[in-house]
Amino acid sequence: MSVQAQAGLIAAPFDRYTLKLLEGFGLDPTLSGVIDRSFRQGSLIRLGMGIHANSAWHGTIFGQYIHFSAGPITPADGLEVYFNRDLSGFSLLNSPAFVFNLQSNLLIGGVRVGRSFAFSNSRFGLNTELSLGKIFKTQNTFSSNRSVIDGLGVTQRLHADLDGEIDTKLRQHGFLPTLNVLLTYRLR
Repeated sequence: MSVQAQAGLIAAPFDRYTLKLLEGFGLDPTLSGVIDRSFRQGSLIRLGMGIHANSAWHGTIFGQYIHFSAGPITPADGLEVYFNRDLSGFSLLNSPAFVFNLQSNLLIGGVRVGRSFAFSNSRFGLNTELSLGKIFKTQNTFSSNRSVIDGLGVTQRLHADLDGEIDTKLRQHGFLPTLNVLLTYRLR
C-alpha cells in the first residue's frame, strides 16, 4: 500500500492536449476553442492511494483538484458557448472595451493501473501507467474589466448561465485518459 501526492502546473501544449481529449469524448468544439484561445495558466493537486500485490503490477485510486484561469474572453466568446453559434462577426461583441475572465475549479476522480520494470543491478526503474480520470464537479467564476457592469442583473444572469453550461458540458464529456512513462529511483 502506498500514498501518493503530486502538485504541478498546467501550461501549453498540455492545455491543448487535454482539450482535444475532451473533444474526443464529445465536448463542444466551441467551448474548447474559447478555453484554448483564452487559457492563461493552471495548477493541479493530486492525492492517491496505491495497492501493490507483491508483484510488478500496481493500482491507484486518485482524486485531483485542478484550477485554471482563462481570459480575456469577449462577450462574443461567451455567447458562442451559450448559443453554440459562431458570433465572431459581430465586432461590437468582440470589443476589448468589455471582456471577462474565468477562474475554473475542477474535481476529478480516477483509477490508474501500472507496471514497474526494474533495471538489473540498479536502483533505477521504469513505471508505465494507464489512467482514466472523470470530471465530477466544476465551479466557474467570472469577472469583467468593468465592475459597474458586473453588478448588473443581466451580467450576473449570463455568468450563472455560463457556469451552468460549462459545468454540464465538462461533467458530461469530462473523461481524461493518460499514459505515463516514469523513470523511478528506489531509496532502498
